[in-house]
Amino acid sequence: MIQTTGISSLQILGELCQSTGTLLWIGQPSEYFETEVSVLLDCGQRFKYISSCNEISNWEHFFSSNNTTIVIVNAAILSETAFKNCLNSLIEVQIPVLKYNADSNHLELINIREVHNPPVPELNSPDLSNLLSSQTILITGAAGSIGSELCRLICLIGNNNKLILLDVAESPLYELWRELGYLAPELDIVPIVADIADRQHLSRLFDTYKPNYIYHAAAGKQLPLMEGNAYHAIKVNVLGTWNLAQLAIEHQVECFTMVSTDKAVAPSSVMGATKRVAEICLQSYNTPDSRTRFISTRFGNVLGSNGSVVPLFEQQIAQGYLTITHSAMTRYFVSVYKACMLILNTGLLNSQNALYVFDMGKPYSILQLAKQMIHLAGKKSSEVQIEEIGIRPGEKLHESMVEANQNTLKTEISGIYKVQDNPYPKGMITGWLEYMERNIGKWSETELLISLQEICPSLPLQSKPLKTRKETASIK
Repeated sequence: MIQTTGISSLQILGELCQSTGTLLWIGQPSEYFETEVSVLLDCGQRFKYISSCNEISNWEHFFSSNNTTIVIVNAAILSETAFKNCLNSLIEVQIPVLKYNADSNHLELINIREVHNPPVPELNSPDLSNLLSSQTILITGAAGSIGSELCRLICLIGNNNKLILLDVAESPLYELWRELGYLAPELDIVPIVADIADRQHLSRLFDTYKPNYIYHAAAGKQLPLMEGNAYHAIKVNVLGTWNLAQLAIEHQVECFTMVSTDKAVAPSSVMGATKRVAEICLQSYNTPDSRTRFISTRFGNVLGSNGSVVPLFEQQIAQGYLTITHSAMTRYFVSVYKACMLILNTGLLNSQNALYVFDMGKPYSILQLAKQMIHLAGKKSSEVQIEEIGIRPGEKLHESMVEANQNTLKTEISGIYKVQDNPYPKGMITGWLEYMERNIGKWSETELLISLQEICPSLPLQSKPLKTRKETASIK
């Protein structure tokens, strides 16, 4: 028996039973599904089959020429570019779409992560396994979206000596520790509740555990919150990173890899500026006698990560509304798995003190993403009002992966590019860091912004914390 999951699926299937139009199947035909659905719905003769989305060049014309009631797709085609074009046309004509899960023989709603989760090139090479094996690895921000996925992959890929999980958030760290204990029961996993801004605590940890590799994912990441909290952003993103970098050199860590962001490009926000200063800090450690390799990895929005747009939209759709900041806004998206695999693979590249960016594909319209999520939730456009609330302080309409005057070079690993960047002189950035460390507790938010602007001239000199949502005109 074909089953459905979710209230919206049941509603759509009910409509399908009562409809008289064509039922379009896209993807590899399922003999089991065709037999079952014809018995269940008495509509087997109404099915039209298309093996690939690429068979149709003009979906608008196709739907206008065929009385299509519903579209059912094979899950294997969801991440194809051609399906996205089909989906956008389905939104315009308000034709519902479900996926068929061959494993469970269920009709299901489509998760937006499946649509924007392109196949990842094979990156789990023997070289990567060898790199991670027999190492003591420290992951900061271990309980976050990126940090926790790095932990899982490291557990699965490398035969490590010890994995140290460092995070300031106690409860999610505890849950991660328990999860990894089941995933890798033989691995020595050490959870540490610590703040990277606490140099004394970090020093004790380095003395005790002597990590060989560091993956630095700890940061103040929420752009709107950091706008009104420059002290915290600098303390964690800048001085915390500097603490770790100094200890890495002191303890001869082999490789230090930091997770950065596209917000660090010509930063217009406090968060972006502090991440750019952190990049510059690591790049400045370019001394021949340093054993530690410093790497910064820069990429766009992680699809479905904590606090990101996808879970926010999911919550809002369930309540019957959805907010976007600007109808023209675009963003780069990457899956957490792809981002973390690329982060790990940068360790195979031999460059010293390098800044890498990842292939993000084309930026995506936030408005179109919102429309897709409404449609895939089984809702009609009239059921979920989209409200434009205005760009928040620090946000840009469009992000870039590199500065306008910078170039990138291909590396030997697919999807990873090296940025041709001119590092700041070490003495200059070290002097700035020391001055900031002495004065951060004395300065006002405005004075902190002025100091940040010395390194990041594109940063505006006003601090505007996040405000509550205001009702505005809806987007039709």
